[in-house]
Amino acid sequence: MELFGREQKGEKEVCYVIRTRAGYQDKIWVKVMKQNERYSIVENYTNVELQKLGYSTEEIKGRKTLTLYDEILKKPE
Repeated sequence: MELFGREQKGEKEVCYVIRTRAGYQDKIWVKVMKQNERYSIVENYTNVELQKLGYSTEEIKGRKTLTLYDEILKKPE
């Protein structure tokens, strides 16, 4: 099961999730640390990592991040 979207940034591929909060959708870039068919453990990128990937200062400044206890569900049961 693939939960993440992927976008090409230069030669690298960056994963992201779409979080809906209070009716607003945010694209959040994440690093996939571990994954199985039911769960994924992800981590936010740091500003330095995003700069190395080629994101601009404006893109980084306006980004949203996941916070502790955020859950992203693909198929809520």
